[in-house]
Amino acid sequence: MSERHRPAWSIEPGRGIGPLRLGIPVDAAVRALDDAGLGPAERVRKGSSFIWSSHAGTVHVVPLPAPVPGAAETVAEIEVVLLGSAAPEQQPQAELSGHELLGQPLGDVREFLLSLDERAESRGPLVTAPGLGVRVWSGSEPPMSPVRSVTVTRPTPPARVIDPRCAFARLDRVARTLGFTGGATTVRPPLLAGEPEVAEWSRREILLRYSFDPVTFLRVLRLDGPEADSAPVVQRLLARLPLVTDEQVLADLDSYDDETAVRAIQAVGVLRLTAAREKLRHLSQGTRDVVRNAAVTTLIGLPDA
Repeated sequence: MSERHRPAWSIEPGRGIGPLRLGIPVDAAVRALDDAGLGPAERVRKGSSFIWSSHAGTVHVVPLPAPVPGAAETVAEIEVVLLGSAAPEQQPQAELSGHELLGQPLGDVREFLLSLDERAESRGPLVTAPGLGVRVWSGSEPPMSPVRSVTVTRPTPPARVIDPRCAFARLDRVARTLGFTGGATTVRPPLLAGEPEVAEWSRREILLRYSFDPVTFLRVLRLDGPEADSAPVVQRLLARLPLVTDEQVLADLDSYDDETAVRAIQAVGVLRLTAAREKLRHLSQGTRDVVRNAAVTTLIGLPDA
C-alpha cells in the first residue's frame, strides 16, 4: 500500500483523531467523513448495536446512546481499521505523537503506549491505554502480529480506593465543601445506615462516582470528565481523603482476616495491580473458600501485563 496517498490522521488524546471529534453529534461526524473523501458513510449493525462506517469500512464511528428519546446521538468512539482491500486514499493512518500505530507489531506498539501511559495493559491481542483513551487490536497473538485497528475514546482516570474507615459522611462533606453537588443515588435504604452503596457528585464537567461494598467495606471512587484527573479541584479533594496505596493492598493480601484479605483482592482488581499476580495465585489455591473464590475471580480479570 502506498503510504504517500494515505490520509495522515493524528490522534489527539481525549479529543479525537483526524477530522473526527469525540462528543460531537454523529451527523457532524458523518459529514466530516464525507468532507474527507471517505463517504458516503452508512449505518451498519455491529454486534447488538449500530455504528456508522466509512464507504470502504476503514473508519467506524460508534455513537453514545441518546440520553433521552429524540436527542441527538454523539460520538463515543472512533475506530480506524487496517484493510488490505481498501484503496490508499480510503485508508487513514493513525499516528500518536508522530508514531504510526496501524500495521506495526503489537509488542512494539504496547511498549510505545506504555512509555506514554504507565497504566497501559494487554490481554492477548488487545492493548489498552486508559490514560490516553486509546485501544489497539491485532486479531492474533502478539508480539509480532501487526495492529489491525486503533480505537480512540475518552481517557479513563485511575480509580481510587478509599480507606475502609472513612465514612461516607466524610466523603460527602469534602465533596460538597469543594463545590460538588449530589450524594447517594440508591433507591432503597442502604444495608448499613448512613453508608449508601452508590453515590455521585458533579461539578461542571467533572463527575465523581462512588461505590461501597457493605460486606468487605471496599470504598471506590472513580472520576469522569475531560481531564478530570488533573483538575485542581480534584487534586484538592483527593488530598483530603485517606487513599489506600498499592503497598497497603499488597500487604493486606497476607492478612489472616478473611474480610481484610477479600477487600484487598477486590482492590487489586480495581487498581489493576499485576504485581499481585503471584500472591493471588497462592491465595487461589488456599483452603479459605471465600478468599480462594475471590482470588480466582480477580485473576481471571487481571491483565497480562
